[in-house]
Amino acid sequence: MDFAFTEDQRFIRDQARAFLDERATFDVLRKVVESDAGWSQPLWDAVGGELGWCGIAIPEEFGGSGLGQVELAILL
Repeated sequence: MDFAFTEDQRFIRDQARAFLDERATFDVLRKVVESDAGWSQPLWDAVGGELGWCGIAIPEEFGGSGLGQVELAILL
């Protein structure tokens, strides 16, 4: 059995890591957590809209990406 990530899965992992390294640093997250809102609209817009992470395991017919549990686990 081969448990290695596929090329697409490695791409998801690498893009997620790059995004989080750039836009969700500890300093940014600390400010978000300490804010009155406790969350960041720009980060949610990027995660849900630009990157589509919220729909990664949702079938395409329902507006998601149609990927599976492994891809979801990579993001988690």
